[in-house]
Amino acid sequence: MRGEVSEMSFTKNSKDARADNVAGHAKRALDEGHTVFVVQIPGPAVMDTKHPAPVGGVAEAMEAVEALGWELDKSSWVVHGGRLTAFLIYRRPKA
Repeated sequence: MRGEVSEMSFTKNSKDARADNVAGHAKRALDEGHTVFVVQIPGPAVMDTKHPAPVGGVAEAMEAVEALGWELDKSSWVVHGGRLTAFLIYRRPKA
């Protein structure tokens, strides 16, 4: 029907919005002269570990930060409140 949003387009739009939001924070940190950027990205509810599956929106957010020149230094994944959450530490490359 006209005016309906498909689940696929909603997922794509929410992934894009998450990536844009994280990139905005990374850009602000860059503009403020920070050399370290730390971000927490909530993922989906805990997944079935028997079957590989992408972690929705996290890769897009990571790519958006790296496109600004940040390099991933360390990462940690924890289950918090029943959700998989990424804690990512980015650094600016040394000149």
